[in-house]
Amino acid sequence: SFVGYTSVYPFSVFDKASHTFKERVRISQFVILPHYRGQGHGTRLLRAVYADCHARGAIEVTVEDPSEGFRHMRDSVDLRLCLEKRLLSNEPGREPLADLPAETL
Repeated sequence: SFVGYTSVYPFSVFDKASHTFKERVRISQFVILPHYRGQGHGTRLLRAVYADCHARGAIEVTVEDPSEGFRHMRDSVDLRLCLEKRLLSNEPGREPLADLPAETL
C-alpha cells in the first residue's frame, strides 16, 4: 500500500576547516496519507531518511517549513535516537529517561 512519501534534496557546502565539500540534506515534503497517520509510518520513514543521510556522510538534516505535527514527531524520533545511542545522561535523583513510558516520549 502507498502510505506516504518524502522529498529529500542534498546540497554541498564547503567546509573551511577541512577544505572539502560536505553534504547537507533538506527534507522538502513529508506526507503520510490521513488514513495511515498515527500508526508509526512517519516515524519509520524519518528514521529511514536519517539512516540514508548517515550512510551518505551528510553532516546535517534540515526540514523546510515543518508543520507542528512534524516537529513533534521529529523531536520524538530525535530523543529516541539520542537515548538509543546513549547520548543523554541522567541527572542524580531523577527518573532515568530510558525508564519513562513510551507514550511520554
